Amino acid sequence: MISQLSKKIELKFWDTVIPMLSNSAWLRTAAKSLSDLYHDEQIVRHIAIGVVIAFAGFASGFLLFSLSTIF
Repeated sequence: MISQLSKKIELKFWDTVIPMLSNSAWLRTAAKSLSDLYHDEQIVRHIAIGVVIAFAGFASGFLLFSLSTIF
């Protein structure tokens, strides 16, 4: 049942995306730029480090807030 649902969702996704990419030069350019960024290991590493730092900041802020409300 779940596999049938996932197949239907995937087909609807591609039925929507393919015409959009075919008709929009701006969207094709943006998709190519994002693909180039994804394949650049240094940029991906910098983004991953940024995400880890953001999550650590959020977690420490949440911890400090929790401790300040408890005490």
